[in-house]
Amino acid sequence: MQCTSCKHGIETHVLPEKIKNELANAIFTFKKIFTSFIGLIIIPIVIAFIMYSAGKQEDLELDHLKSPKVNDFYVINFHKLSPEIKKNDPELAESLALALQYGTAKVVTVKKNQVQIIISSVSYSKSSGARKDINSNKVNNSSYFSPLLL
Repeated sequence: MQCTSCKHGIETHVLPEKIKNELANAIFTFKKIFTSFIGLIIIPIVIAFIMYSAGKQEDLELDHLKSPKVNDFYVINFHKLSPEIKKNDPELAESLALALQYGTAKVVTVKKNQVQIIISSVSYSKSSGARKDINSNKVNNSSYFSPLLL
């Protein structure tokens, strides 16, 4: 131990046992120890909650994709969509290849094994742009989607 004023030090084994116990009780209180280590408890709980929430959101998205309904909106990657379209409509595939990567799709009809969509005439470099359009209801404008059915 060391005095904070004069910096004079003393070895703890020299102190009487009674003073050692009093110092230990004053320094190592439950409140001081608990507040020092509370982060070790809170941080893993927060991480576990975030991981659980992300997994739950992924499950909800998969359920949404498995059972599409008319007027559902999806954020799509145009670059992954264009090879599928190339067989049926090369002109549309070419325009999608030139477009920025992300856009919005709207489900128009749903049959047993077939879903028809229309795609947005607007494209974005990030998926967040298409998400913002959905959240701000820009997708409800009649000119937002191209007239072609896929």
